[in-house]
Parts: sequence; C-alpha cells; structure tokens
Amino acid sequence: MEIHINSILIWITAITIGSTAITVYLGSDKLSSRAFAFCILIVSLWITSAGFLTSVENPVILTFASKLNYFLGGNIAAGFLYFFYTFPDDTHPPKRLTCSLLLLQIIFFFLYFFTDCIIGASFSNGTWILGPFSFLFDIFFFGFFIYGIVILVKKYISASDVQIKKHIKFMTWVIIVGFLPPSLFSIILPRFGIYNLDWLGPVSEVFWIPIIAYSIIKHRLFNTKVIAIELVTFALWIIILIRTFLAQNFHEILVESALLLVTMVFSILLIRSVLHEIEQREQIERLATDLKKAYGHLSDFNDHLEQKVEAQTLEIRKSYEVEKRARIQLERLNRTKDTFITTTQHELRTPLTTLKWEISSLQATSPTTPTSESKESLDNIKSSIERLDSIIENFISITEDKEK
Repeated sequence: MEIHINSILIWITAITIGSTAITVYLGSDKLSSRAFAFCILIVSLWITSAGFLTSVENPVILTFASKLNYFLGGNIAAGFLYFFYTFPDDTHPPKRLTCSLLLLQIIFFFLYFFTDCIIGASFSNGTWILGPFSFLFDIFFFGFFIYGIVILVKKYISASDVQIKKHIKFMTWVIIVGFLPPSLFSIILPRFGIYNLDWLGPVSEVFWIPIIAYSIIKHRLFNTKVIAIELVTFALWIIILIRTFLAQNFHEILVESALLLVTMVFSILLIRSVLHEIEQREQIERLATDLKKAYGHLSDFNDHLEQKVEAQTLEIRKSYEVEKRARIQLERLNRTKDTFITTTQHELRTPLTTLKWEISSLQATSPTTPTSESKESLDNIKSSIERLDSIIENFISITEDKEK
C-alpha cells in the first residue's frame, strides 16, 4: 500500500465526516437527525472506499473497492431521499417507499457484486471499467436527489411558519453544496474519461463539515458544548492518525497507535460524561417545565376558586337582600298587627263596655217592674255581650302570647 497526499486527505475527510455522523447521532433523538446522521455515515464509508482506490494497487481489491464505491453512492441517494421525507417535522416516510428503497438496494447489491453489468471485473491504468447497465446508477443517483429537492421545495411552499421556511431553505442549500462537487469529480468527469480528478470528489466533502456544523447549531439539534468537545476530540484523533502515517519506524507506529487507542478511550469516556451531564440538565429542565405547568394549573385553580368565592358571595348577598326584605315585611306585618289589636281594643271593647253599662243601668233603674219577657231579653243581651267580650279578650291574649 502506497500512501500519497491524496490518500491522506481522503482518509482525514472520511474520519471527519464519520465523526460528524457520530456527533449528530449522539446529539439528538429526532428522526430527521438520526436519518441525517445515517446519510453522512454512508458518505464517510463512500469516502473510505475511495481511499482504497487511491492507495491500493491490487487489481482484485481495486475492482471490489470500485464496486463498493458505486454501491455506497446509490445508498447515499436512497438515504437522503428518506431524510428529505423526515425533515423538518420528523414525519415517517410511507412504508411503501421504505420497502421499495430496500428492495432496490438488494437488487443493486446483486448487480454490483455478482455481475459485471454496472462495474466491470477488471481495473487497469487507474481506471475502472463501466458495464453496459452503468446508466442505471446515474438514473438512480441523480433521480433520487432531484426528487428529494422537489420534496423540500414543496415543503417550503406549503410551510406557514417563517422559521420552518428558513430551516428548509438552508438545508436545501446544504444538500446542494454537498452533492454537486463529488457528483462532478466522481461521476460526471469519469463518464468523459477523466479519472485523475476522482480523488477531489471525496476530499471536497471536507468543505461540507462547517456547513453541517452550522446547520446543526442553526437547528439546535443538541447542545453546543457537546459539539465543541466532540469536534476537538475527533480533531485530536486525526492529528494522532496523521502522526501514525508519518511514523518512520515500527516503534513510532506502535507508540502512536497506543496513544491513539488511549486517547479514543478517554475521549469516549469524556463524551459519555458530558452527555450524562446534559441528560441530567434536560431532566431538571423537564422537571422545571412540569413545575411551571403545575404552577399554571394551580394559578388557574386559584382563579376559578376566586370566581367561585365571588359567585358564592354574590349568592349570599342576594340571600341577605331577600332576608332583609322579608324582615322588613315582617316588621310591617307586626305593626299592622299591633294596629289591629289597638283598634280592636278601642273599637270593640269600648262599645261593648258601654252596652254592658247601659244594660246594667236599665236593669237597675227600670221605673216599672219588668215583665218576664223583657227581663229575659235583657239577660240574654247581657250574656251575649259578656261572651263577645270574653272572645275579644282571648283573641288579644293569644296575640300577645305569640309576640312573647
């Protein structure tokens, strides 16, 4: 294996893209984020296969690497089409689409590795041989990417939220920037017999990294602290890996490899610690949100309680007004009763007393001896008067007892 500067740049790009894929995957559990991480992971594998094409001289390995390179390119197109469906609202693609993509990948896997229909079985003079059905790859690759861009444009037109429109617009440009350079150098130019610039296709993806990082921060897929730690960690890995490639003897290679291994172990532990810290902070934030919601419910309950108290107070006031009116009417009835009693005493008892006195006077001062009939009449009148007087006394007595 001969290591050239082209190979080093390709391997560094592959590690950087792969590190970004891991960063995105670990940083968010959203469906669209996971789909995007899967896509750029395939891009990293595609760049790795391109690295073998520039650093390996064995024809068998070169033929396998060229077949793998094209197969992974098709997977990139299929993966991004899946991502286009999920972004930005995490909508699951139709099951029919998912099954169709898997079936196509199985068919292409057979065509690539068990036939010479797309990529030939020979590799010479730094070029690979295209099979009679190589145009299927072009249709598959460019068709899926163009269809995906159309999906994003439709989502952009139908979106009502301004922020979502900005996210879709930005992501569309991210995909276009990551799609055009490798398509030009690794697919279009080889069709015209220009193979010596093929290495620029994978290397051009390195310029995609800051755009992806900005997109991650732009869409707030996860905490920027994790991004910083992981990027610094992966940069350290790349530096140690370059030192390993540049080692002069076996002893230096062994030392650099051991250093890389130790660095990777401690880096993974550090990243896991940071992720655990962020998870705890997110739990605290969720608890704070729940407490805020509970406080809001309690505030609503207090508002409703105040409304109920006000309603009950209003009912009590109405009841008090009714009781007050009833009391006034009762007092008026009491005054009417007192007036009636007073009137009864004056208007009934006084005439009865006068009648009793007149009857007694007639009985005592009669000039002649009364007849038995007149005497009996006078006695009856007097008895009736006394009975009526007794009824009036009883009525007045009962009324006074009720007052007491």
